[in-house]
Amino acid sequence: MDEFLEAGVTTVITVCGHADQACPMFPGKVRRHHFPFDDPAHATGDEEAQMVVFRRVRDEIRAVFGAYAAGRLDERG
Repeated sequence: MDEFLEAGVTTVITVCGHADQACPMFPGKVRRHHFPFDDPAHATGDEEAQMVVFRRVRDEIRAVFGAYAAGRLDERG
């Protein structure tokens, strides 16, 4: 993270289910958004069941970031 401290970051987005508690805070005045997606690496079952979880999370990420990019999410994330 040190490489970004002087990079003029204006927005920080975290995506893990517990990232808002577990990730280090980025210092300075930035817009913060937290989108708590499930971690598909924790999916259980056979390969097909795991792929269902990976695809679901992929689709959720696509929908949330599409809405974010289009300005359809409020500042709370």
